[in-house]
Amino acid sequence: MSQKILVVVGSPRVGGNTDQLADAFMRGLRENNHSVKKIHLAKVKVNPCLGCEQCFRNGTPCVQKDDMNDILKDVEQADLIVFACPVYFSNLTAQMKMFIDRFYCMYHQYHAFPKKETMLLMTAGGPVPTSFQTSMDYFDYTVVNFMGWKDRGKILVGGVHDKNDIQNTDGLEKAYAFGKTIV
Repeated sequence: MSQKILVVVGSPRVGGNTDQLADAFMRGLRENNHSVKKIHLAKVKVNPCLGCEQCFRNGTPCVQKDDMNDILKDVEQADLIVFACPVYFSNLTAQMKMFIDRFYCMYHQYHAFPKKETMLLMTAGGPVPTSFQTSMDYFDYTVVNFMGWKDRGKILVGGVHDKNDIQNTDGLEKAYAFGKTIV
């Protein structure tokens, strides 16, 4: 059965290692006839949460006039949300962290998070698993446990610092193969 899949890339480097990892995964998904949409956070405007509590008080969408309210509509329609992010300074990028923080308004608008499946695709200059631990802990605590989304797996590719380093690993093959397993 075909699914709607949203891939959110949190790398500020368009065309970099994380972007290539996401593309390989998406290629596998498309071969199984899934509907796939990719959002590159470097190409959209997502502001940080203001902490204004308007969503909390009124149960309304976020008051900010950036791209996040439209992105949340894509999240609502998707069956699987894939977070693709490099490790920057021992954690998720600022772009990805802001994106996840903005789910705050979704919770208050609907008084719950929608039931979704999720995955994490990550790259890092350092080795697996030590370079990824802080990011995985945050993701597992926030997205999987707090938001209640079902974890479909993680692909971690270490030792990729410079653009195109991922070409010298088996990461793209693993991502493509894993994309083909999503049914």
